[in-house]
Amino acid sequence: VEKYTNNLETQVKIRTHEIEASLVEIRAYKEQQVIDYFLVSLLVNPLFHNRNDSRNIRTEFYVRQKRSFVFRGKEVEIGGDLCMAERLRLGGRSYVMVLNGDAMGKSLQGAVGALVMGIVVNSIIAYTRERSEDLHPEEWQRRAYNALSHIYQAFEGSMYMTAVMGLLDEQTGVFHHWSAEHPYIVLYRRGEAFGLPIEDEIPKLGWSNDRPIQIISHEMEPGDVLFMGSDGREDFLTAASGSKFRNEDERVFERLVDEARGDLRRLITIMGSMGDVGDDLSFLRVEYLGPAEATPPE
Repeated sequence: VEKYTNNLETQVKIRTHEIEASLVEIRAYKEQQVIDYFLVSLLVNPLFHNRNDSRNIRTEFYVRQKRSFVFRGKEVEIGGDLCMAERLRLGGRSYVMVLNGDAMGKSLQGAVGALVMGIVVNSIIAYTRERSEDLHPEEWQRRAYNALSHIYQAFEGSMYMTAVMGLLDEQTGVFHHWSAEHPYIVLYRRGEAFGLPIEDEIPKLGWSNDRPIQIISHEMEPGDVLFMGSDGREDFLTAASGSKFRNEDERVFERLVDEARGDLRRLITIMGSMGDVGDDLSFLRVEYLGPAEATPPE
């Protein structure tokens, strides 16, 4: 018994030392992971801003990534959802370009997908301003889609993205857009929300697409509000009878916009009271105030 006890104490000490060494390695790995996440967030975040200064078109963002961490006392988020708004001049007319996207993958993979999108779209915008091309908005969007599609296909299946991109004419209110397997756009008009029909949805970015894309045009009225959002808007857990279940109602978002009366902050509050969001979540709200004397974008 004495020999067994002494041997047991020795084995316990050895095992304890091994566990302590493993914990040190895990802490070092987690610390390095947090540093990597933080560095990627420094690259991604500056690419996506609301640069719309139009007097008659308002744009609002809400982005909440599922993965969050604390680095040097600062809370940081990382993920694949993104929003973007920018004023452009095409063919002598002023437009507001809006973009809502969702890169496939969690945390770092999604963030890298968003990083690629940000770099390419910002390059397209810079090229457009420098060349001042006399392009129709539909042709500009086709070129933008083709450029993005070719970039994501180069990753050979390791990176995909759903997205919706639109151009809203400041004077006429005509909204030209395409959707690459992104959740449908909701229009809030005169106190009622309904989904815009998807006439010809194109494959998500990263899939091959040999046929020309169709640009969908929709005429907005003064006071109309558009809501674009990632699939996190439908992927949330709601409480019922002490347990949680995943929402499977595809039209729940329309009812939520109705209940929020087209207000983005109220919409976020309502969704927060319903349950936990199970994915990255982003919204882009676009309100058309009506034709106005618009100053040209810089």
